[in-house]
Amino acid sequence: MFNQIRLAWEVCRKDLRLFWVDRRGVLLCFMVPIILASLFGLIFRNTSKGEIESFQAALVIESETDLAKAVVASLEAQNILTLRRTDLTKANRLVAEREVPVALVLPENFGEGSTDGLDNKNSGNVVRPVVLYASGNEMEARLAEGILAEAVARRSADRFLDNLRRVGVPGVQAIADKFQDLGRVERVCASTSGRDKAVFGHSFCGMTLQYLLFLGMDCGLLLLRERRLGIWRRLTTTPAFPATLMAGRAMATTIIALAQLSVSFGFAWVVFGVSIEGSVVGFVAMALAVAFMAASTGLLVAAIGGSESRARSVAILVILALSMLGGLWLPPFLMPSWLRSFGVLLPTSWALAGLEAATWQGGDMKTALASAGVVVLFSAGFLVLAVLGFQRAQARASLKGGLG
Repeated sequence: MFNQIRLAWEVCRKDLRLFWVDRRGVLLCFMVPIILASLFGLIFRNTSKGEIESFQAALVIESETDLAKAVVASLEAQNILTLRRTDLTKANRLVAEREVPVALVLPENFGEGSTDGLDNKNSGNVVRPVVLYASGNEMEARLAEGILAEAVARRSADRFLDNLRRVGVPGVQAIADKFQDLGRVERVCASTSGRDKAVFGHSFCGMTLQYLLFLGMDCGLLLLRERRLGIWRRLTTTPAFPATLMAGRAMATTIIALAQLSVSFGFAWVVFGVSIEGSVVGFVAMALAVAFMAASTGLLVAAIGGSESRARSVAILVILALSMLGGLWLPPFLMPSWLRSFGVLLPTSWALAGLEAATWQGGDMKTALASAGVVVLFSAGFLVLAVLGFQRAQARASLKGGLG
């Protein structure tokens, strides 16, 4: 038993030496996830700072009523919508041709009706403003709708209170003073992390996990190449068992993955302030779990891949799908609810949740350890499938008179 462990370590040392020989490859291995994570963080940085990119909106005023003028003044005072006045026909064309994402329409007789007086007989026939948008611009439309609704509500209330003052209703000024505070909302961030830490924390967790899967794929493809060149066949003639050879390869991949995790999160801590705000024990457990996942993924690729080219194509497709569906690219809250529910079936979702809990989210040790346990279970399943795949491959080779 001890002899097999020593042989596995020798195989691991051999793979590590081969990895470090290609210095440029080593540099790219550590730099690519850092570059990708930094780019993703910089792309989403504006929203993390509480800044919303302004966008153009066409503005159609079909009736110059007092309410319409007051609403337009409110719209021009805000800094999210850049208004572009035009007529209805041109506004429809601008939206249809996607020159502007939305158009705000204050229709004919807007403001005449329920807001003109207290005894208006046509109060039920309220003319409402309209937000036009093209498919694909639903988010901009919702934002514009909220801004327009706030402006209409406040200006309508002001006019209503003015009417009360005009007819001499007592206590109107006190009502007006209280009304000024009705629409004010205090926004408080409940997270202990800074905004930039949240964005860069997610991007480094996601991109590092994705690249670890690609690292595992490369190690699996290297094993397939060794089988094609006959190196694996020569290794199986040694006293080392096939399981020992696979364990040595898995150990090497795990060590490289741990080094990559350390470099990536070290860079994130030094440059972007992404630190371990949760449990240190939980972070170590998650690091070991995801490194084991990278190693088992590599062995699975080698076991069921067949040829090297076919294995590469299939593995890239699977890794990209797991990354996208597991939330490694975009935060889960931006994904559809059915996809978030589907995430519990993916190892990448658990790995992301555990790493984020241990780092920028400041979660407790229990959360990180639970996620690490699930990732280990997935990885163990991958390892079992890999062993079965190698056994089948060796059985087929024995029937053909070879050794693998």
